[in-house]
Amino acid sequence: MREDSTLTLNFPYKPMRERLFTFIVLLCLILCMAMQVGANTKTPSEYAVKAAFLYNFTKFVEWPSDVPDDNDSLLRICVIGESPFGDELENIIEGKKVGGKSVMVTYTKSVKDVVSCDVVFIAQSEKKKLNRILKVLTNRAILTISDIDDFAERGGTIGFFVEDNRIRFKINVDAAEETGLQISSKLLRLARIVN
Repeated sequence: MREDSTLTLNFPYKPMRERLFTFIVLLCLILCMAMQVGANTKTPSEYAVKAAFLYNFTKFVEWPSDVPDDNDSLLRICVIGESPFGDELENIIEGKKVGGKSVMVTYTKSVKDVVSCDVVFIAQSEKKKLNRILKVLTNRAILTISDIDDFAERGGTIGFFVEDNRIRFKINVDAAEETGLQISSKLLRLARIVN
């Protein structure tokens, strides 16, 4: 009698083999999809937190009262560049008001379109254009926010950064003063201050 080192599944019926094969393929597909979903949940959750921060920042900032406002009933949040938020920002601000104003989100790729905004989030895609964007927004009563590296140090108002796996933020108080924005001491206490 010959000993064979390989194990062969020898099902007597072809339909049974096909069902087993189909079951294994389906199981592999389900596992792959579960791994993809698990991997994809990290990025949206990061930007969900940043979207919540962005909305809450508006509650702790006072815009100058002498600035002409085309529409006093709206607080305009603009995202310039490729938005990293997906639907997160709109989901958070839907139906919300800040200081009696309805909050509206606008997405654009042009710096010309954000000069009438109250808050501007500058996406990572605009990293190479950052100096030009900040120059256009200088001396305007606009709260600038971004997660581009060293954003606050480069003249932006609030810059996100990650420390110990937590999202934190820096505030450039000089940049805020130049634009006439008054940032609450409550918010300043939570931030890392840069000049």
